[in-house]
Amino acid sequence: MALTSPAMIGTAFWSWAYAVTNGEQKNLAARFTAKLLRPPIRLARSVTSDPIIKLRVGNRTLLITWSHHLPMLLRYCPHYETEIGRLATHLSGTEGDLLMIDVGANVGDTIATLPALDRAKFLCIEGSQKFHDLLRQNYGSDPRVRLVFALLTDISHQSDGLKLLEVDGTAHLVASEIPSTGAPLLTLDAVLEENSDFKNANFLKIDVDGYDLLVLRGAAELLRRSKPCLHIELGARLWRDCGNCSLDDGLAFLSDFGYREVLVYDNVGSLIGRDRTENPTFLRAFWDYAMRNPSRLYLNIIAFHESRKDIETFYGAEASEAALPSGAGGSSGR
Repeated sequence: MALTSPAMIGTAFWSWAYAVTNGEQKNLAARFTAKLLRPPIRLARSVTSDPIIKLRVGNRTLLITWSHHLPMLLRYCPHYETEIGRLATHLSGTEGDLLMIDVGANVGDTIATLPALDRAKFLCIEGSQKFHDLLRQNYGSDPRVRLVFALLTDISHQSDGLKLLEVDGTAHLVASEIPSTGAPLLTLDAVLEENSDFKNANFLKIDVDGYDLLVLRGAAELLRRSKPCLHIELGARLWRDCGNCSLDDGLAFLSDFGYREVLVYDNVGSLIGRDRTENPTFLRAFWDYAMRNPSRLYLNIIAFHESRKDIETFYGAEASEAALPSGAGGSSGR
């Protein structure tokens, strides 16, 4: 359903208010005006539920919630997850097209930041009703994008005893006596039975706040059949507390399916290096450190199946990108 006129007016107002409250004013007069306006805006915000604002992301303007962390990430971490765009470009160049599954698509910010690719299609899966509604408004008319409302796990079942907790632009499942997920819990393989044109996807990106390994377990047929490149969030405490799994569980699973090597990135998009799923060095050190640290540290990893020989080409390009001084040329892809 399209935004009604009052809703559009409200979104325009809150987008302006957000810019005043969080923007970087260009001159002294603008800074002085913003200083005067911020108290009434904050008062209005305090009595309003999380309003919708517009944000320019890549080559699109997206609707997001005021509380979403994305604007802050894009402002202070300009290379945030730029490796996704470079991997998408690499796959499009080597295979002629990009068939990408985005699990935990949120409001569609990942695909908004990808470079223009002539032959790209996206299956975006989101389990939060709030974010799926925004995703639908952002991409419902885009012929390249198909949307699925579902929470992915390792077995298809009802959501009894589970509640979706939404905080700061992300969401994860928690145990609850009053279930309220709304979305069906499905495996990715089950979703692909209904979306068979994505059965040979060459890129699987997963960002589901600790349930990443469960999603992979529910995608066994896809992994055996298509051997897609993977982009996975590795949050040690989230994996343990939400997904009930360990680093050894995850790396053993990847190794069993032929993903022997991974490229490791920090949470703001910088390449750290290369590691193995068998006898890892850095990943184990990170996991041990993260478990001793109260903050929820996380990494992102890219995994190539052992049957693919282009990991050397991609890693070489990534290493060269990482060696560039801050602000130098480099094609970030986001």
